Amino acid sequence: MARMPAYDRVFLGVEVTKVVGPFAGVTADRIRAALAGLHALDPAHPAVCALEPDRWRPLTGAEFAARELVVTVPSGPPDALAEWGQHHLALGDRPLVFGVSDGYVLAKFAHALGSGAYLNQLVAALLRAAVSGQPPEVPPVRQDRFLLTRAVLRHFARHPGAAVRLLRTPRPAPPVPARTRTVAGWRGSNTVRSDRSAEGAVAELRAWRDRYAPGTSVASLVFAGLVNAFGQVGLEPDPAGLVLLVDGRRYLRKNWQAGPNFVVGQYLAVPDPRDPRDIHRTLHAAMASGRPLAALAQRLLRGPGANAATDARNIPDPTRPRLILTFGRLDMFADLPWMGEIRHTSVSKVGEPDALSVAG
Repeated sequence: MARMPAYDRVFLGVEVTKVVGPFAGVTADRIRAALAGLHALDPAHPAVCALEPDRWRPLTGAEFAARELVVTVPSGPPDALAEWGQHHLALGDRPLVFGVSDGYVLAKFAHALGSGAYLNQLVAALLRAAVSGQPPEVPPVRQDRFLLTRAVLRHFARHPGAAVRLLRTPRPAPPVPARTRTVAGWRGSNTVRSDRSAEGAVAELRAWRDRYAPGTSVASLVFAGLVNAFGQVGLEPDPAGLVLLVDGRRYLRKNWQAGPNFVVGQYLAVPDPRDPRDIHRTLHAAMASGRPLAALAQRLLRGPGANAATDARNIPDPTRPRLILTFGRLDMFADLPWMGEIRHTSVSKVGEPDALSVAG
């Protein structure tokens, strides 16, 4: 029985639902066979273990065969499927559960299993095995020892001035007393709506960037665009700052092995979130200072309690939505047998009543 790494334990209680497809030749029975193949190859892999409070418990062959890891799901469009998975599919001690509907694959997983980037690789590997009938080649979960300490030493040895910049990095401002209202017995609930941008939208973004904001990342452009768009319809975002999920592997040597949850949410105090250049400058200054490493250390010390939602909340009145932007890559699914219009919907567990998450 393997003790769960601290990097995974801090995400206990966080769940994510993904819907991707449609695919040809991907059926519930084939996904079951792929999962059985993974259990036969590596019964200690977290994806086929039982999720317990602080450890991954390997299952015997009989225990694994009795588990319902591929469930029956209702027929419907991807958004409805994602909402059904988020509200009606309970994981229990299962870290990963699949469903298949009209070629679309629903995957609901505990974040303790890995970040979205890792899970995309894992799900793609299992779907590839489902199509081919071959044993799955899943990404590794091993992490080198003392990885965070080594990353900190490496970064500040290479950039001695980063420590000074880190101390000068703005922290979240103390909350200003404001009019609030109490939401008693509040329960998280998601509303999902997805749409497809016009073909060539990214090329248009890059052309605009090259003309008006050279050197600015497309992600910064998208986030600033969302802030402006929501503001135009009366949803003025919370001005306190932005939070971005940072992959800690950017601070590692190429031959260092990071686990699937070597990531951290990084606060950014952006002077003007409507200006993509401000977002870009603030982001790169934070990365260069090494602040995500400090945030990761703090996250490990706090433990998983910070993820739990409470039953009664004092929220601003009126509420100003907190924008959360995530990007999902589909290149690892490229060699699967797609059919029809490509869709990818991602829904995270609600932690606050004012969270507005945009996934692309």
